[in-house]
Amino acid sequence: MAKTARLVQKGDVVDITVSADVMGGDPIDFGTRVGIASADASIGESVALQLEGVFEFTATTADTIALGAKIYLDNVGGVEATTVATSNQLIGYAVTEKAGAVAGTVNVKLGA
Repeated sequence: MAKTARLVQKGDVVDITVSADVMGGDPIDFGTRVGIASADASIGESVALQLEGVFEFTATTADTIALGAKIYLDNVGGVEATTVATSNQLIGYAVTEKAGAVAGTVNVKLGA
């Protein structure tokens, strides 16, 4: 019986060719997911994109964030984590809390 699939990467990190300059730590849209660039890369270069793990994001000041809340990437007001789903990309789930109306960060488990 012929093999129909073979493992080429574990999958927690995948290599992609970037369509714009990126810096290590930048969140990158990856279809219906968001990954984190592992290094700086110029347009047309390959970069390792982390698709799993827990990362610290700057959070939108207004948001109150509870443990387990769905967290989205807010591309409108700068690259910040938010609980607002409308027009934003799902990043993952909060593993720390943040009070509303204060500046802060939130740790997010990538993936849905």
